[in-house]
Amino acid sequence: MAVILQIVGYKKSGKTTFMNQLIQQAKRRGFTVAALKHDAHDFEMDHAGTDSFSFRESGADHVALTSNRKFALLSNASLSLKEALERLPQTDLVLIEGFKDAPFPKIVFVKNLEEYAELQASLKEVLAFVSFQPLAEKHIQFVAEEEQCELLAESLIEEFLV
Repeated sequence: MAVILQIVGYKKSGKTTFMNQLIQQAKRRGFTVAALKHDAHDFEMDHAGTDSFSFRESGADHVALTSNRKFALLSNASLSLKEALERLPQTDLVLIEGFKDAPFPKIVFVKNLEEYAELQASLKEVLAFVSFQPLAEKHIQFVAEEEQCELLAESLIEEFLV
């Protein structure tokens, strides 16, 4: 069974930057990784003018795209986090960006002390509070330097995967 970790925080707090660092380090160590991102907007992966877009416009509930390197399945359906996790292929590590209320261990990114206070009061399963900003709070780990970000990623890999 995969290790599941969440990377949460508000917009532009550094979640994606760190998640990419963690993915790269896990891959270098030989682990398989799935990334699942919550999108609050009605994202569109396909675009007008393609055959697959026209199939969905015509009413297809699911459209699969496959090539010699990639596979994608576009469905006109909403999934819960649980359902999305069940559909992922088996991997060593699943990283979830978002879904703050989910019950998995979290690395929480904050930009200021107000966000820290709000998220500290409302979130469960927090492993660490992290910031790319130097904040005057001893419980927030500062990771603005690439080396600090790498050390945090490495510590998570050591704790959960090795």
